[in-house]
Amino acid sequence: MSLLDTIELQGIRSVGVGPQNANVIEFLSPLTIICGPNGAGKTTIIEALKYVTTGELPKGSFQTFIHDMRLADRSRVDASVKLKFRDIRGRSCVVTRRIMQSKGAKGKITNKSEESTIAIEKESGEWKSLSSKVVDCKKEILNLLGLPTAILEYVVFCHQEESSWPLDEPKKLKERFDEIFQVTGYVKAVEVLRKEFKENQQELRITEGRLPLLIRQQEEKIELHNEYIILKEQVAKNEEEILLNQSVLKENTAKKNLKVAELDKAEMLRRKHDMMKAEKQILVDQVECCSALDYEGGIENLKREIESITHSDEFEHMERNRKRINAEIDELNEKIKEYVAKKKEIDKAIVHLKSIQMMRDKMTAERKQCLQTCWSRFNLRNEQMETPKQLYHLIEKRKEDISNFKNEMEEKQTNCQKEIDSISGVLAQLTAKIELKNEERKRLDEDITVIKCNLMEASTSSQKLDRLQDEILEQEKELEVMRENEALGNTVENLRNERNSITNKIELLKKEYCVRENVEEIENKIKQRSGELAKFEKELCALKNKHQIALLEIFSTDEPEFPLSERLIIYARNTQNNLSTAEDEFKIREKEVSRAQFALSQVGRELDQLSDRIASCRRKITKVVTHEDEVEPRLNEIRTLLRKSQQDSGRINGCVFLYEQWEEIVNMKKCCPLCEQSYSGIENSNVLKEKIRQRKEGFNQDAEKLIRKVKDYEAMQNELLEIVPYVGMLKQSNSEKEGLQENFKKAEEKLRDVEVEFAKSKSERDIILQKLNVILSVQIDISLMDNIWKSLSDAKHDIKLLKTEIDASECTKQSLDDMRIEIRENEKRFTELINRIDMIQAAASERSKLVEKLNASKELRTALCEKIVQFDSIKKSLEIKEKELEKNKQNLQKLKEQKPVVEAELQMKKEQRFIIQNETKNKEAELLCLLRDAEDAAKELEMIDKKLQDAVDSTDDLKDREKDLLKIDTEIGASNAKMRHLTGQIDCLNSKQERKHRLDDQLRKLELQERIKSLDKSLEETEWYGKAIPELREELSSLSNQVNDLQLMIENKRGELNEQRKRLATMEKFLASSEYAEFKAEFKKEVVKKCVIKRVIEDLANYIRAVDESVVKFHAQKMEEINEVLSSLWEQVYHGNDIETIQIKSESAGENEKKKSYNYRVVMYVGGTEIDMPGRCSAGQKMLASILIRIALSDVFCDKCSIIALDEPTANLDVLKVKNLGDMLADIISARCANNAKMFQLIIITHDNRFVEHLRQLCRPEWVYSVSKDDAGLSRVKRHRNLEDATMREG
Repeated sequence: MSLLDTIELQGIRSVGVGPQNANVIEFLSPLTIICGPNGAGKTTIIEALKYVTTGELPKGSFQTFIHDMRLADRSRVDASVKLKFRDIRGRSCVVTRRIMQSKGAKGKITNKSEESTIAIEKESGEWKSLSSKVVDCKKEILNLLGLPTAILEYVVFCHQEESSWPLDEPKKLKERFDEIFQVTGYVKAVEVLRKEFKENQQELRITEGRLPLLIRQQEEKIELHNEYIILKEQVAKNEEEILLNQSVLKENTAKKNLKVAELDKAEMLRRKHDMMKAEKQILVDQVECCSALDYEGGIENLKREIESITHSDEFEHMERNRKRINAEIDELNEKIKEYVAKKKEIDKAIVHLKSIQMMRDKMTAERKQCLQTCWSRFNLRNEQMETPKQLYHLIEKRKEDISNFKNEMEEKQTNCQKEIDSISGVLAQLTAKIELKNEERKRLDEDITVIKCNLMEASTSSQKLDRLQDEILEQEKELEVMRENEALGNTVENLRNERNSITNKIELLKKEYCVRENVEEIENKIKQRSGELAKFEKELCALKNKHQIALLEIFSTDEPEFPLSERLIIYARNTQNNLSTAEDEFKIREKEVSRAQFALSQVGRELDQLSDRIASCRRKITKVVTHEDEVEPRLNEIRTLLRKSQQDSGRINGCVFLYEQWEEIVNMKKCCPLCEQSYSGIENSNVLKEKIRQRKEGFNQDAEKLIRKVKDYEAMQNELLEIVPYVGMLKQSNSEKEGLQENFKKAEEKLRDVEVEFAKSKSERDIILQKLNVILSVQIDISLMDNIWKSLSDAKHDIKLLKTEIDASECTKQSLDDMRIEIRENEKRFTELINRIDMIQAAASERSKLVEKLNASKELRTALCEKIVQFDSIKKSLEIKEKELEKNKQNLQKLKEQKPVVEAELQMKKEQRFIIQNETKNKEAELLCLLRDAEDAAKELEMIDKKLQDAVDSTDDLKDREKDLLKIDTEIGASNAKMRHLTGQIDCLNSKQERKHRLDDQLRKLELQERIKSLDKSLEETEWYGKAIPELREELSSLSNQVNDLQLMIENKRGELNEQRKRLATMEKFLASSEYAEFKAEFKKEVVKKCVIKRVIEDLANYIRAVDESVVKFHAQKMEEINEVLSSLWEQVYHGNDIETIQIKSESAGENEKKKSYNYRVVMYVGGTEIDMPGRCSAGQKMLASILIRIALSDVFCDKCSIIALDEPTANLDVLKVKNLGDMLADIISARCANNAKMFQLIIITHDNRFVEHLRQLCRPEWVYSVSKDDAGLSRVKRHRNLEDATMREG
């Protein structure tokens, strides 16, 4: 029996470093209590126990488990956990695990697990030490404790957060139970066996497939030898035929060469004749086309006359003049191009300058309007230069007003908030006091309820004590009666011996029965396989008749050799390849059609867009002129009229200015402004002044008319300039439209061609697809025929083997019915013996239960005596608690009366703060709106001024450009006049050279006539007088065919001869090999191998079935044991009337041969009804059920180790449930300790002092451990005899 002795902790979490800070705990049996406040380090003890036994660190990093170096003020921390325990053989063992944390020179922290050791006491004082370098410490410790890993993790040392896992969700419950039952190991073992089973089946199929091949090998040898002899005769015959054909080929090749030479000569002469004839015809046509008169002299005279004209001074002078005039024309063309380019640049500059001037005038008007708006909106002085300064001053003033307003309102809000905060503080204090009083009242109510319950129990304890005394006397009498019947021990032993002998006899009978049953089964199999054989032959014939035509077409025979699937697959694969090729071609054509359609639609869309653009441009042009060709002439005309009107306007303005000066002179000097002659009287001067005034008024009227004309011409010019770009766009769009129309026609033609190709590829694909469908329909039945043929062969083979097995087997002549009767009689006798043994054991079990019940009654009698003694003290404590409760109620009423007054005052202050906030928001929004208006006006004015600075006045530049344009127009006109004069001179020179051209034509005509005469002579020389060329070609074709046929025949014979020679060499190798000589030995070997493999397969199948059955049986047995222990514990511990018992239900997850899987759930029985326990039980019942399930698992799976650690079992439980839990744990301990043959060790870690005191009173442990932290923050463990010492120190 393994039990824990002591544990020593150093440097773990809050446990200090070094022996002086070590914490040592000595575990008691049956109960060890460790208490302390939260955060003191209690759970560290469970984590250390788990770490020292398994080597697994808790959740989190390595660094958090070891003591912090900063708290220890060290650069290295050495931590260790040492556990002393007794193993399953009662030996003392000490396990030590060490870890280390250090800081390097560069501040890097290093964590390291050091060597672990296990010390085992072999004999008294003799220890054996094991190191982690030699053995697996985790495995060795688990073996010493007698625990599986899953039990240690989920039952013995279960963490606080996972203590109630038995009532967790079904998925997690299944995972835990699968680990406990070690399902993974079973699954792996069965998988290995099944893999071996499949490999042997595969090997058997291979062996069965080789046997027919070995039988056919000898037959193939004989066929091969006969074929070898026939092939040698064919080789000799082919060699004679090749020699004969070669001699004939030489003769025909010589004749062919002569005929080729003759045909080449004839064709060469014919080609020359045809070329000369064609050349003559061309020359004759040229002579007929020549219109020059015949020259009377010869060619030489004509050449001399042409040469004399060419070298004459007049001709040379004319050529020099021609070159000079051409040079001048080229020079003039260059000048005109330069003038035109300059003119275009000046036109562009004029248009640009006019647009700038118009924009400047527009911005000036906008600035003026903006100033007027600012003056009227912000009440400013009407001064253009001072307006921006006035706006900036206004903005600064409004910003200052906003800032002052914000400061004032913030001060008001701050004061109001301070008042609200002070009132809220008072209200929070009142609320906290009320909550404290309520909690205190609840606590007093609970204490009074508990005291009243204790008082009632104490008052009724005397009656219970009397009844209990009577029960104890009756139980002692029953126990005496049971002890008198203990003489039955010898009878049980005899019954067991008889049971074993009957068991052996039943096993022998079952073996003989199996042998006899196997023989009958083989005979039935032979009959069954014979029937299947006839059935397969019938089905195969029916399928052959069904597909007779298709088989004849594919395999060229009505009775093809099996198997057929592979050959048909090759044929189908070729057809599929053709289909895939056709599909690819079809897809390519389909893509081409879609691309052509897309291209056609795209060109159509572009045509539509271009037509819309042309229509848009034409609409804009027709608003000004009727047609786009009128724009340029109309623009030139308007420019000319505008220029003329501007000139007239300038002259009139000069005349007006001159008349004004004359009028001033007349007024001042009283004389004529031209001759300066003085007038004698005022009348003469007045007459002159009146004439001047009339003239000036006439000019003023003319000036106004010209100004209106100029404005109209400028408006018309602007309209024409606006539509000039649209004219260019219209011309460009028209040219693009013509190109797109051509592309559209091409795209339509391409689409028609592609659609034809697409239809062709589609028809080809459909034909191949139809062919493939026929093959596939046949292929289904072909595979069925192969399967039937294979089944037919297997059936024949199986019948032969089964007959061999019947001959080899030996069995008794006793019938199966007689053997079954004998087995049934023995099993009946076996059942009677088992029932008698169970009855004797049940009586012994009843006796042990009665002893346990008697001990429990005696303990209850002791407890009732103590409660009777405590009656007076309980009554006094009840009076004190009631007085405290009345005082608490009075204080609580006073506080509740003060709370509404404070809340009303707080609400009033909050409303006041809300009003101030709304006023602030409205006023601030109004001021910000005024500020933004002023800033926007200032920004707008600044932006207009900046634009005016950027736009320079361009009036002078515009006038200069117009003068330059006038000069260039004058230059272009002069250049054009000079060009016309030079062109007339060139025409005059051409007329003077007409005689030389006529003589040149006459010379060319004479030369052509001489060439025609020479060609006539050559035509007579190239005439062919032999056989006709078609006859020669026919003879040559006949000879070529004969030669080709002979060559093809020779090559075919040679290829056939080479193949035959290769086949002969291959046959010689096969016939000389040792393969055929050893076929008998191979056949015997394969037969033996087949029999052995079949036996192995049968043994593996039996073994797998036995493993499956044993696993199912083991699972059922263990679950039955768990539920039996669980029910017993629940009846002993649980005192409620609602839940009768609890069980763990296991249900198969699915009938899968490869894996046995179960689902688990915890159920409770209420009134005989089974109900799922999770979610339907109280917290105390949940905790009790979890603890009992862990104890039951420990009993069943680790018979030699009964240790349970409970970490914070009272979490989330109220006072009554904590007390009930303590009573239940005490009952568990008493129930476990009642069986002296089995030790029990319960470790409880809790922070609840009342729970500790209750357990201490019930179980009476020797001492209690308390965990606390000292001033340095280190955990300390101290041992106390009573709870007052343990709870004396808080921090």
